[in-house]
Amino acid sequence: MPPRILLVEDEPSLAAALEIALRRSGYALDTAASGRAALDRLASQPWDAVVLDIGLPDLSGLDVLAAIRRDLPNLPVLVITAHGHLDNAIAARKAGASDYMVKPLDLRQFQASVAALIESSRPLSPANSPSPRPASPLFVGGAPALQRAFAAIARACASHDPTIITGPSGSGKSLTAAIIHERSPRSAHACTTVPASSLTDAAALLASLDANPNGSLVLDQLESLPTPAQDALASLLRNRPKGPRLIATASSDLRDAIRLNRFREDLYYQFSPGEIPLPPLHERRSDIPALCAALAPSGPDGPPEFTSSALAALQSWPWPGNVTELRHVLAYATHAAAGSPILRSHLPPHIAAAPPGSSTLDHALTEWLADPAIAALSWDGLVAALESRLLAQLLPRFDHKPTRLASALGIHRSTLRQKLARMNPDDGDAFPRT
Repeated sequence: MPPRILLVEDEPSLAAALEIALRRSGYALDTAASGRAALDRLASQPWDAVVLDIGLPDLSGLDVLAAIRRDLPNLPVLVITAHGHLDNAIAARKAGASDYMVKPLDLRQFQASVAALIESSRPLSPANSPSPRPASPLFVGGAPALQRAFAAIARACASHDPTIITGPSGSGKSLTAAIIHERSPRSAHACTTVPASSLTDAAALLASLDANPNGSLVLDQLESLPTPAQDALASLLRNRPKGPRLIATASSDLRDAIRLNRFREDLYYQFSPGEIPLPPLHERRSDIPALCAALAPSGPDGPPEFTSSALAALQSWPWPGNVTELRHVLAYATHAAAGSPILRSHLPPHIAAAPPGSSTLDHALTEWLADPAIAALSWDGLVAALESRLLAQLLPRFDHKPTRLASALGIHRSTLRQKLARMNPDDGDAFPRT
């Protein structure tokens, strides 16, 4: 059954144009030219969304919206107005409008907004629904680009050796340091963070080390450690077996600082065996739904839901500020949605309006190629690996019958059998010969 929409608009020509646009989109439609008629229709049968003009002949559209929110609190409502004043926009949002548009309407944008409202009124599919909020403070996500970092974090948790966490600003270095401490043998003691730039000499460094001898000391932004403290720290790491566990963070490449004679090469090598590289968010876009579930502020009913168009916009943005930027965007969008599912229009304008970036396939390939084992393959190896995965996805759609798959792909069945045999070299009878 097609979604049912109530269009509340008293201007006949605009109502007719919007009705045509909505019917072309496949919706079942009814119209009302006044506020009271709209409330009568809303009470008579269920609806999936309402398109509501503010300027009605009998009641203010805002009064109609207030009645809808009182009696049908979850019904999505798109408010439209000929007077795009700030007061109207604020009043509509405060009254619970799911979205807001100003006349004259761009019909394509209007259709997209209505589609987003319809999507928000229905349960999200597992593919589009962010995962449940994690119960522990562990790093959220599992993209291929994170796998090297996860292995390094696991090693660091079981070690007492100096560790350095590298990655762009906002990528999660402080969180990673906290995880390492909390799961280390020193977790019963304190974890202290000190800006490296504040350790201006050997005395300041020693004071920080002595203040927490049994816990962990995080030297934030190690690249900014002044030269006198670098000299003292290099000496201490060579000669002082006891003291706090040292965890450093760095947002820039220390090797560049070494080339510019701004950082001691031997000090870098004392930390580098335990390096934990954190990727930028644009290299782990598949983690964004899980990050949304974990980071978006919760309301009375739990974390907000996201429509697929909102998630697509979030996954298209390049995220120069990484996870920190995402956290602030989610706070903004959650407040704008006011308890309803987050639509694309609830995102900051520069993200909502950004043109689509790379396709989902492009993102998946970027993350796949970030796996060191894949990146080391030759061109023939990459093509073979991709082909194997593609065939493994296609074959079940043709009931595991190579003859049918070969016909659909337009290739000779013997050629397909050779490709399938290369996928399973030890099992020549793995695929039926029908």
